[in-house]
Amino acid sequence: MSNDRIFLHIGLPKTATTFLQQNIFPIWPNMEYRRSLYFPGFVMIDPAKKYIISNEELHGNPFLSPVRHGSITTWLDERRLIIESLARLFPDARIMISFRKHCGFILSLYKELLHCGGNLSLEEYFDIASDTGYMKQSDFIYKNTIDIINANFEKPPFVFLFDEVKGSLGTLLNRFERLFNEKQPPFDSSKVAPSNVGVGYWQGRILRFLNSIDKYPGHYPNPKGILKLRTPVTMAYGLDPTTLCQRRLKRLSNRPLVFDPEIKEKIDAFYADDWRFIKGLAAEGE
Repeated sequence: MSNDRIFLHIGLPKTATTFLQQNIFPIWPNMEYRRSLYFPGFVMIDPAKKYIISNEELHGNPFLSPVRHGSITTWLDERRLIIESLARLFPDARIMISFRKHCGFILSLYKELLHCGGNLSLEEYFDIASDTGYMKQSDFIYKNTIDIINANFEKPPFVFLFDEVKGSLGTLLNRFERLFNEKQPPFDSSKVAPSNVGVGYWQGRILRFLNSIDKYPGHYPNPKGILKLRTPVTMAYGLDPTTLCQRRLKRLSNRPLVFDPEIKEKIDAFYADDWRFIKGLAAEGE
């Protein structure tokens, strides 16, 4: 049984983190759950309590800027800095980190880029063949993150999989129970709100076009658009680009936004060893 008192869940994003944050972590008995990174509340820890702190921003932001500053030149550099800082703040904490198979994660992160104002095509975003896309092959090598965690924390990370959350939640809750050393709460799946569905192919095409003309300051890659489409009024009526394409136009077409089968096969082959490594860590348990 675990004797740890602070559990830091740092992502990955797009691995059912919102589901866990809304439905699982807050109801765990004898555990205080925190999601906010507001600094005083984040660091004021009662040594007599157990904490679950979950925020995928602790994994870094892949879309901050096409040109990083100072020593932060890649998403991995940013993640290393965050993990090193977490280790100084909470040296005895246990890191929790979730992963999903590379192709699905890369694609889901692309849809997130569209939601954040990006107008890149899927090929411009990620190119497995020539590695000339905005996101690089190295951005998705999971072992690099595990190595950083192991280099900064004495205890190994608790690794679990997106597929466990989606397909074998009961088994995962049993794993959490052993990790937290606290009996799991009753969970009623009927009370879970439906999650957002990602945009399809045609909705994605429309969203890219709207993003290309939207004046959306501070967001990559088009902060100098010609019209401001995300305003309090458009957002209130669900007419901003993201809401329009994700919800109002969701019945426009059922064609999914996916990699071509040949590209998917290349991605799976490129990351096969990395995925085997992660699955091995998840199978080791606590």
